Amino acid sequence: MRKEVLSKLHYNHMGIEKTKSRARDIVFWPGMNKQIQDTIMDCAVCQKFQKSHQNETLISSEVPSNVWEKTAVDLFYLQGQPYLIMVDYYSEYVEIGLLTNESSETTIVMIKSLFARHGIPKIVRSDNGPQFSSYKFKEFAKAWGFEHTTSSPTYPRSNGLVERYVQTVKKMLKKAKEDRKDPYTALLELRNAPISNCIESPNRIMFNRNVRGVLPDFLEHRRPENEPIRAKLVEKQTSQKYFHDKRSRNLPELSTGETVRIQNKDKTWEPGLVIHKSDKPRAYEVMKESGTILTRNRKYLNRDQNGNFRVKHPPDYFDELPHNEETNRENENTVGETREAEQQLPTEIAANPEAPIKHAPPPRATTRSGRAIIRPGYLKDYIT
Repeated sequence: MRKEVLSKLHYNHMGIEKTKSRARDIVFWPGMNKQIQDTIMDCAVCQKFQKSHQNETLISSEVPSNVWEKTAVDLFYLQGQPYLIMVDYYSEYVEIGLLTNESSETTIVMIKSLFARHGIPKIVRSDNGPQFSSYKFKEFAKAWGFEHTTSSPTYPRSNGLVERYVQTVKKMLKKAKEDRKDPYTALLELRNAPISNCIESPNRIMFNRNVRGVLPDFLEHRRPENEPIRAKLVEKQTSQKYFHDKRSRNLPELSTGETVRIQNKDKTWEPGLVIHKSDKPRAYEVMKESGTILTRNRKYLNRDQNGNFRVKHPPDYFDELPHNEETNRENENTVGETREAEQQLPTEIAANPEAPIKHAPPPRATTRSGRAIIRPGYLKDYIT
């Protein structure tokens, strides 16, 4: 009888407090509030459509010691055209460029032109877009000698500096077009504008002077050579963290093997399993029921009260599980990996291409979970 009443109380999937209030109007039994709470916490439908987590406390990036030492890069789109933006963490100096297409090759050429202008930074931070996660970009970073770091997938706040300037630059370009102003002059004046009341302009920090623009600069030589800019930047960052953390709280860490709910882009939550903690801050490697392994920030993971998780594998001989959804948007890696494999041919084959090649026996195929893959008998005459 109680189970039937609980089921009817939760018919329209109201929240815990609302359901308790409704129950008090019509029924009562000992322990009723606890049973109502357990029923709603175990409801798979309510877990799927629960609210998103609030923001966690801010993890501030280390302020670099010099200009153009650490930069952030991203792509944005305006009126259907792709643009590249790069921002210096120290001076907040902004560079933008219009791209002819979104390929890794075009992106790399644009970045090379920026490096030729200002030098090669020690660290370049980006998101996990296909332009930056491709084999060609990894080779570019290795050849030019800079460290390439990425933010958490689907979590743009972890690359917040460049994301903020994307919005600033897009608004600036839209307004310049609406007012029929030169966008390059608008960009120049953005670089000449002080970062805040106590921090000078990106141009003055970058070049020790403001460049000549629309407005005259009467204080061109007022900045002493040893002004402690970094201390002011750290103070600004500390202040931002203080006010941000007033409305934030950290979520408890998750354990390996723990069942969770993964929030999708449509704000729904689907079952998942924690594989292990990622090397990115507050991120975890999680597996979906389809077998796909993702990297997700803790903000998009919630403990599953049901604990029911089952991997729905496809048939064994088609069991090829992608590692990360974020890198499946473009198959640029395939071309680079193929070329790399061609360059790593054995020396005896490279020296004598007409010599017969001895094929090694194929390795025993297994699924990601370790099960042996047994191909159907009707496929034994086919070579793959």
